[in-house]
Amino acid sequence: MFLPTLPADCQRILHVLLRAPQRAYHIAQRAYQRSASATSLTAAFCGYTFGWCALYTEHVAEAQEPLQAAQTLFEQHGEQLTALACRRALLVAAWKQSAGAQLQAQWEALCIELAAHSADQLLAQTQTDRLGHLNALGRSQDVLKLAPSLAAQLHALGLTFDLGRLWRMSAFALINSAQFAQAKQQLDQARELFAELRYPLELGRCYIDSGYLLQRQDQFSAAQDCFEQAHVIFARAGLPYLDAMAQYNIGISAGRMGQAAQAMHLMLAARKTFFELERMLMVSKCDNDLGVIAHMAGLYELAAAAYRRSQLIAEQLDNQHTATQMQMNQGLTMSHQRPQLALRLLQQADEAAALLNDPLLCGQIQLNLAGVWRTLGQPAEAHTALQQAQHWFTSINHQVNLGKVWVEASQLAFDAADFSRAAELLQRAAAVLHERPDFRWRILHGLGRCAAHAGQRAVALDHYLEALQLVHNLRQSFASEHASSSVFRAAQALFDDALVLAVEIATPATVLAIIEQQRALMLSRQIHDQRLIPAELHASLQRQKQRLLRAIEQPQTPAKQLDLLMQQYLELWFQAQHTQPRPPMITPELDLVALRANLSAAYPAGWTVLIYAEYAEQLALITLTAASVELEQRPLDPRLRRLIDRCCAPEERNNTFGLALQRVSARPWADLSDLAQQLIPAAVQANLHPDQHLLIVACQALHTLTWPTLRLDSHWLCERAIVQQIPSLTLWQQLQQQPSKGHDGLIIGCEHFHGRALDLPGAKAEVALVERLLPAPAEVLFGAQADPQALLQRARAGDLARFRWLHIASHAQIHPVSGLVARILLHDGDLLYTDLVDLGLGGATVVLSTCYGASGEALPGDEVLSLQRALLIGGARTVIANLWPSNDQRGLALIERLYVHLAQPDSDAASALALAQRDLIASAEHAAPLIWGGFQLLGA
Repeated sequence: MFLPTLPADCQRILHVLLRAPQRAYHIAQRAYQRSASATSLTAAFCGYTFGWCALYTEHVAEAQEPLQAAQTLFEQHGEQLTALACRRALLVAAWKQSAGAQLQAQWEALCIELAAHSADQLLAQTQTDRLGHLNALGRSQDVLKLAPSLAAQLHALGLTFDLGRLWRMSAFALINSAQFAQAKQQLDQARELFAELRYPLELGRCYIDSGYLLQRQDQFSAAQDCFEQAHVIFARAGLPYLDAMAQYNIGISAGRMGQAAQAMHLMLAARKTFFELERMLMVSKCDNDLGVIAHMAGLYELAAAAYRRSQLIAEQLDNQHTATQMQMNQGLTMSHQRPQLALRLLQQADEAAALLNDPLLCGQIQLNLAGVWRTLGQPAEAHTALQQAQHWFTSINHQVNLGKVWVEASQLAFDAADFSRAAELLQRAAAVLHERPDFRWRILHGLGRCAAHAGQRAVALDHYLEALQLVHNLRQSFASEHASSSVFRAAQALFDDALVLAVEIATPATVLAIIEQQRALMLSRQIHDQRLIPAELHASLQRQKQRLLRAIEQPQTPAKQLDLLMQQYLELWFQAQHTQPRPPMITPELDLVALRANLSAAYPAGWTVLIYAEYAEQLALITLTAASVELEQRPLDPRLRRLIDRCCAPEERNNTFGLALQRVSARPWADLSDLAQQLIPAAVQANLHPDQHLLIVACQALHTLTWPTLRLDSHWLCERAIVQQIPSLTLWQQLQQQPSKGHDGLIIGCEHFHGRALDLPGAKAEVALVERLLPAPAEVLFGAQADPQALLQRARAGDLARFRWLHIASHAQIHPVSGLVARILLHDGDLLYTDLVDLGLGGATVVLSTCYGASGEALPGDEVLSLQRALLIGGARTVIANLWPSNDQRGLALIERLYVHLAQPDSDAASALALAQRDLIASAEHAAPLIWGGFQLLGA
């Protein structure tokens, strides 16, 4: 920046720039504006000064015009050296705008001209900038070759500021070459220099690189401290790019430490800033790290898409280091489902990494190759790859990655039934992976297996319980059902092992606590959280929703195109769920004393809770009463699974409930009777009475069981008890403490759908009936009045929270692609699952009088995607919905009786539904379970 010929006023501005950049920018801007129309050297120097101030304060595009004008003026006045200085600044601008490798030829040409003018000082400064651009291109080895001689020149010329910059640039290249000790030495020198000179921005850049050094060594807590210090400096200076850099890196560290929601929020915000500033290399890096979080969540297709975007940008910028890293990451995502393809990608990445001379990257590729070889059943090849990874990591003393090698080697030991070797490796890994919860739970699981094999069952259970708490925390750190479910799927073997051992040696209450800890975590998180999706992302989500719906409605849409559209919609939804910071959610331990007191207060006539969980080919069945916790098990053998399928699977339902088949059956409703004997313990059956609340916490396929239709002693279950489903014990308490804020009713109905579905001629009569029977004044939105966009606008304004009752009479559709595509059809648009979660209801009781309102997608970990659950997230306290297709004429009988009973004093929704079902059972016309049996209540 500094030139010997620069006027004193300009020199002062540039000195101010290094300490108070925004102040210097505004001073330089005013000076430039005053001289903009002049053609004198003064105008040229003002343009040059303002250009550098604009560059330093991140107004890169704004810098180009004054610099180009200044260059022209200098050339006209024969000031060739200062004209070359302008060229240097313009090359810096091009670098800041993500110019690729082609810019290096221009750097070299400028250096040759400067050498010809014997401009030693400007030449050395230009060479320093060129090294910074080489770093941006990932060409660390070129930087390290050129840096020593350049450092000597800068020192000899007394260019202290530029020498400090070079130390920092050299440190960055050393970090990328895994020469961590040397990098720290260079950074310490630079930081001390800039602190002494009181140059805050350069000091902040040193903090960024120091944090990056710590990140590369997996020291994430210490790295966060560095980035926080940089954030304070850059936020105070008002520099969005550098501040986004600090925030992005805080996000990386948070993600590696299992704080996924915070990481996603920070990285998405940083990516937006980088994109707006056209800093495409950083956009690429954000995509990479968003992919890492998706990968940690088990969302491999989302991760692969993010890695592909990152690789494409890196290749366009000719950044081979980032491109190779992305190829490695894509191979890693493929290893779970397409190991042969993963093997090819990783082997190609290994060849490219060898040319980059980055031992850390080479070791990571070999570590990933070992995992693929083990997946392919090739332990010898896996062992060889691990030896090579260990060699690379040992060469740079990278203890954390050595810990990852030991974890992978322990899996080979388990495969060989060498438990003592596995325990030794895991204990070594535990000592160095203490900041990585995604590895810690696996280590604890493995140590638990070793302890169980040695007969130390209590020790093993302690390890399992500690590991499950980490899994719980990881699941809670996301705000996505699919992410939470994928984490649980990865930990399924841990969950199974823990329950097998707990059943053997622990109390039923401990078994219950294990099950409850992992139940419906995202439903609890999303009910608790307040969501506000940014307007631009909301618009993108809506556009993608419409594209997806149009494709779904076209039978000729190819499956591959439908999958791609769904994946894009899921990615946008995943991002939308993480655009706000999500504070850690503290889930209290299950307090059975308090829970029992709350249940007894809510249901004074009596209550029983039945909790189900699948594990290790067993069905755990826990009965919770006011006096005891009892545990029973059922083997999930083919007979029981077949019985569950016949009563739960939609394609089997007609065989079970079809009236024509029942007339010729020797044992009417035999499957429902047999399943009731399996699912409801004899002691519970003996104590049931019609006023007792029977609360069901279902699992997996049992979420789609119509519990009221189970048969006990020639009676339907809904005749023997008041049946209601709850997502979990914790959530029941949460919903129970959420009284309705409103008093009025809102009735929504639709009968015409413009060819998107069959008309519902009975919808108008149903709306009129509900309006007449509803025990509150009601607003009616029918037909064109029920506009989905208007409803969502009212929701965003908080207007829907004033309704205590919400009744929807329309069509609903589910789709096998994903539960997120479940929707309620209205006159001229749809309400998707992703719309319902933002309705902002105030504890309303919702009656969803549609087909399939309670049907959905049950994911591992009992994260269920259904319209019924979306309404709970959207603020409902209780939702009554139908699992089955609904006949609007026959279903009207149940709706009428439901509202008759809801209007009674002190009535609750569960009792009203049970009484309505009993009324229909007692009638000759409506006794068939196909009419009343699909309706179920979820909530409190």
